[in-house]
Parts: sequence; structure tokens; C-alpha cells
Amino acid sequence: MIKNIVFDLGNVLINFKPEKYLERTLENKSLVNMLCKAIFNSPEWLELDRGSISLEEAINLMCEKNMGIAGYIRTCMKNYHNMFTPVSGTVKTLEILKRNGFRLYYLSNFHLKAFNYIFNEYEFFSLFDGGVVSSHVNLLKPQKEIYEMLISKYGLVAGETLFIDDTLENIISAGVLGFKTLHFKDVKDANKIIDMVNQYITRGG
Repeated sequence: MIKNIVFDLGNVLINFKPEKYLERTLENKSLVNMLCKAIFNSPEWLELDRGSISLEEAINLMCEKNMGIAGYIRTCMKNYHNMFTPVSGTVKTLEILKRNGFRLYYLSNFHLKAFNYIFNEYEFFSLFDGGVVSSHVNLLKPQKEIYEMLISKYGLVAGETLFIDDTLENIISAGVLGFKTLHFKDVKDANKIIDMVNQYITRGG
């Protein structure tokens, strides 16, 4: 029986679409592509998620590697938190699940500063019973240790816990540890989460 539901944040509960974010302010498609590569697909972005580097250090390294667009990088990194908006359908699902007695948690790869922003900005975090963020513990999904940390911290039983994520590698790691899993492929399908949860319950799992 499912008692706990663990949500990823990015593109499940929080929109994370860097290219669309940049296209709102920049008309030059080539520049948008360069910025996406220099920032969001960079090793520094990953290390920010891991919590092993400060935001200032990351920005400086990004700029050193991409001197021609350094000004754009700095501007983007001052305002990038503006792209983190709630996925309204999934937030409504959280409310329904909470009313129905499920314990709710989050497990996400997220920068320290960015997570602090969304945690303080959006009231739906009050619905959670807890969670683990990568930058707080210097671990990243799909490392098994970050899932084990969530289990240990909140006394969860993996077989009683449904894990929802948009990244297949993260789903696979959770499944290996015994979690029930749902691969969340499209944010437009947020309203179907209840149906997917009910399928597991109906099957007795």
C-alpha cells in the first residue's frame, strides 16, 4: 500500500525551461543556444546542484570560459530564479493527495540559492512533510545515497513510497531501491497523477 509520495521539483512541480526563459528577453537564437550551453549545460551548473561550489565561483568560471558572452551570463544569473514558476496542475494534485492522507516529500537536484527562493516564494511547500535537496547534502540523483538519505531521515519504507520524477535515470535508481515509480513525462499531464496513484492502489501495491 502506498503511504508516501515523493516528488521531484524541476518540471514536475516547478517549471524549469531555460531556453524559453532566455527567448523571452533575447531575440538572437544563436545567443540563446550559447547561453544555454555556457550556463545550464555546464559542469558548474551541475556542481551548483551538488552544493560543491558557490554561486559566485560558478559565475566566474562560466565567464572565464565564455568571455565573449560574459556580460550576458552575469545578467542571466542575476535573474534566473524568475523562470522557476509553479506547475499549477501538479500543485493542485499535491493539495488533493494531502487531503487524502498521503505523506508528501520532495527529492530534488537544486541549487542552494534557487531552492531558498522557491521555498520562501511558494506556499505549496507547507504541504510537504519534508524533503532532501541535493545542494544541502552534496549528493545528486541518481546516486543511491541521496535516496537512502531520504528513507533514513523520515523512516520511509521504499515499498510503501511512490517516487515521481521526469528523468528516467532517477526513476531507475529509485526502482532499484524498491520504490514504486512514475516517470512524469509531460507537465501537461499533471492532472493525471491522481489516476496513476490510484492504479498502484488498485493493484494493491
